[in-house]
Amino acid sequence: MTQFGRALDELGITHIPARSPQAKGRVERLWGTLQGRLVIEMRLSGISSLEEANAFLPGFIAEFNARFAVDPADPEPAFRPAPSLKDLECIICFKQERKATNGSTISFASHTYKLIDQKGNVALLLPKSNVTVLTHLDGSLSALYQDKPFSLKEFHSKPSSGEEKAGQVPSQSQSKPARRSPVPGQNHPWRSSLKEKPRPPKPDPVESYFAMKDKNSQIRLQKLYAET
Repeated sequence: MTQFGRALDELGITHIPARSPQAKGRVERLWGTLQGRLVIEMRLSGISSLEEANAFLPGFIAEFNARFAVDPADPEPAFRPAPSLKDLECIICFKQERKATNGSTISFASHTYKLIDQKGNVALLLPKSNVTVLTHLDGSLSALYQDKPFSLKEFHSKPSSGEEKAGQVPSQSQSKPARRSPVPGQNHPWRSSLKEKPRPPKPDPVESYFAMKDKNSQIRLQKLYAET
């Protein structure tokens, strides 16, 4: 349902759409009369300015109604008393549904709001309950929760600088020192992995040569003994 259809429904007005000129015969006949007869009557009367046309209309309307008006079958007026101005402001507006959060707030147009009752207290909302946000014709916002009206107040998670009292600047003694990450000690196991482990000494190349030569000689002797 559109906002217009919703407003008509709340006002108790039945909307009967007519999707063709034939379904709107009476009003279309009136437009044809005004676009045809009225223009001709004004031309015959020599009217050529807006002021002359406005002065001509009252007499034309009286003559037109005397000729074509039909008395209603029921003389009682069908109009009903209009709602109060406060009710009209809640009807002729834009209504949108929102879900309440766990912190009794709602989000609307990229802003967070709290509901304030008529006594100035913050309303407690059930989580995920429906809240109707009303955007009035003057651009102001209000809300309906459980069929009760509320005003909206923007909610800030952090206090703004304007809310701080003037002249009260926290001193260095009152401010908490910055927390430093712990540093491991010199004997900590983490540091032992960073120290270089002692490497074995490199062998002397000359000693390695003679040791290898002696080993080859022993292998030859073992082969000779095995053959004999």
